[in-house]
Amino acid sequence: MRKGSILLFLCIFAWFVPANYANAQTWNSEWNPQTSGTTNNLYSVYFTNTTHGLAVGDNGTILKTSNGGTSWNAITNPYTGTLKSVYCVDTNNCWACGGANSPDILKSTNGGSSWTNIAVSGSSGGFNGVQFLNQNYGYVVSDDGALYATYNGGATWTKTLFNNGNDPLYSISMTDTSVGIITAGNGKIYARDSSGWGTNPSPTYTVSGGENLFAAYCRNIDTAYACGMDGGLTATASGFSNFSEIFIYPLPTWYSVFFVDTNHGWLVGSAGTIVVTTNNISWNQQASATTNTLRAIYMTGISSGWTVGDKGTILKYSGASGIRENIPENLLLENFPNPFSGVTTIKFSLPESSNVKLEIYNTLGNKMETLVNATLAGGAHQIELNAWNYPKGIYFYKLVAGDFSATGKMIVAE
Repeated sequence: MRKGSILLFLCIFAWFVPANYANAQTWNSEWNPQTSGTTNNLYSVYFTNTTHGLAVGDNGTILKTSNGGTSWNAITNPYTGTLKSVYCVDTNNCWACGGANSPDILKSTNGGSSWTNIAVSGSSGGFNGVQFLNQNYGYVVSDDGALYATYNGGATWTKTLFNNGNDPLYSISMTDTSVGIITAGNGKIYARDSSGWGTNPSPTYTVSGGENLFAAYCRNIDTAYACGMDGGLTATASGFSNFSEIFIYPLPTWYSVFFVDTNHGWLVGSAGTIVVTTNNISWNQQASATTNTLRAIYMTGISSGWTVGDKGTILKYSGASGIRENIPENLLLENFPNPFSGVTTIKFSLPESSNVKLEIYNTLGNKMETLVNATLAGGAHQIELNAWNYPKGIYFYKLVAGDFSATGKMIVAE
């Protein structure tokens, strides 16, 4: 496995939280609720085209649609455990996985209308993610810190333990048999290139704070993403040797990330939160019509997609309107040093005179203090934070300038 030199975005600000609103857009979204027919939590969704899709969840729930979600039909199957992930290689061949103490993989050869159980020997933890590259080559990742791979359509499986099994593996995203990433507990990311995983692989990268990373999405060897509990997105470039941490909001846990091309991507998570980027730089929140946690998203294009979540929530996206172009180009935010002990300086730049509020929050969302609440002139500003009385840990500083806001992450060390 290639490790290379791990560099965080914007160099010396190792825990820097960028908030660049250049060319950003505010979207009035069209995420519309669909009737799922269940109140069970849904954890995964997959569409093979704009009409045929599957969703899976608690109590063996498998839902199928053949009309873009206008109607969803419950599929009867003997499995009653929690299904965490579903994946299809075409309109016929699909897999689902889940379980806890008795992990299971289900296989369908008729587009999800019926399923059979596939045995996996040697597994001791629940399966969290499944992906197949074709009818023969497939992978599942599990709570026991192992990757299980098959090269014959699930007839046999090979187990690879990661980092001595110390962390659960949550998600896998492969572009082919050579390139991909796996996300894990305690902030671990495992990246694979043509050199392979190796034996008992060690993490390629660990995010600051070590929060669990629940989702992975890999487009190619230079572009991959991971997200999880800290409200941030971790991206990689240059052959898995250059990682950046982008903290979008301080509070949501992100459960799924999906990009349809280099610039257009979505994140979904707790409290029904959905954010979108159209330039892979700035992120903007979309109205989601729910406060239920959203667990997975699948997009078939820039203006077509679905997200699923708790209490049977299914939302369909059918484009966006009302794009606003007048968002500031230079609303920048950073602090240094970071991590720090005692005092740090928060720096930001305003494109014009604005009503500004700068506040500090802990990881529970409780406000620690307000540093600024005043009208400031356009240009560069520096605000000193004295945090000698702060317990060590992770904190967030939120800057609101006029109609726009940005959030940064900082670490108070001993």
